[in-house]
Amino acid sequence: MAKRIEQRIIIEAPASRVWELLADIPRWSEWNPLYACAHGELRLGAELDLAVVLPGLKPQSVKATVTDATRDRRLGYLTVNMGGLARGDRYVEIEDRGDGGCIVANGESMSGPLGALLAAVAGKKVEQALAGMNFALKTRAEAKPD
Repeated sequence: MAKRIEQRIIIEAPASRVWELLADIPRWSEWNPLYACAHGELRLGAELDLAVVLPGLKPQSVKATVTDATRDRRLGYLTVNMGGLARGDRYVEIEDRGDGGCIVANGESMSGPLGALLAAVAGKKVEQALAGMNFALKTRAEAKPD
């Protein structure tokens, strides 16, 4: 059974601006506290090399596969851990409010034979990290361009 963790935030910037920040994976480390390092391209099936930082823990190198890249709407990527015993389906969904702003849902569904155990052990840290990423995304998207 999968355990889903999600954080939502209102961003007073267009969905296209939020997407622009998410699509620029190599620059995530400039603003995103969840990823100390990120490499890869936004293409279905592409591999991402990520250094994940959860509160209180050292960065962990992770490989992920892009599963969704719907412009201005949804970014999805999958990590497989512990020899396939735990899966992390990560997503960022952008809902355009129609008034120049959007709502962002940032989450992870942990599944696999050890998914529930992983969620029990790291779930609160993941939740904090997602909230931190949301706040950083909001701050960056709402900032006036240079």
